[in-house]
Amino acid sequence: DNGSVTLTLKVYLNATLPAGADGDVLDFKVNQNTTVTVDGSGVGSLFASGGTSVQSGAEAVDVAATALQFAANIANQKSGTAFATSVNATDANDNVDGDYASTVSLTVSSGNGTLSGTTSVAAVAGTAAFTGVIVNGSGFHVLDAGDGSLSTSSNIFEVDSSA
Repeated sequence: DNGSVTLTLKVYLNATLPAGADGDVLDFKVNQNTTVTVDGSGVGSLFASGGTSVQSGAEAVDVAATALQFAANIANQKSGTAFATSVNATDANDNVDGDYASTVSLTVSSGNGTLSGTTSVAAVAGTAAFTGVIVNGSGFHVLDAGDGSLSTSSNIFEVDSSA
């Protein structure tokens, strides 16, 4: 009927992006012969034969944080000795949200002891980097990291109080 319809193409990447991909620009092309699924209702072509391919403009990757996670396991520690740890703001595919800049705080969720030193920091480029974290106590501990809406727990690590 020589009519035209404007469609919105949403692309979901079900994979971990390379480090630093938040904000990168992607370009997508749909070939005229591509078979697509429309709203789960079936498979078919959206293009008339002899049509042209459609190419997007530059589309920026926008990673939106849905979770916090410790960047690495915390090693066993000596009571009263400062150590460093980092917490990343990630999406469901573990991609770091480079725009995330909330303040993340650490607390002791289990273990006999107190937490001091640097316990709250603002994230930079999706990572809250803690330096000077100190656990005074002994035994096995778990730290919690949270920003008020997102949270996570560290691995279990041991704090040695022997001199």
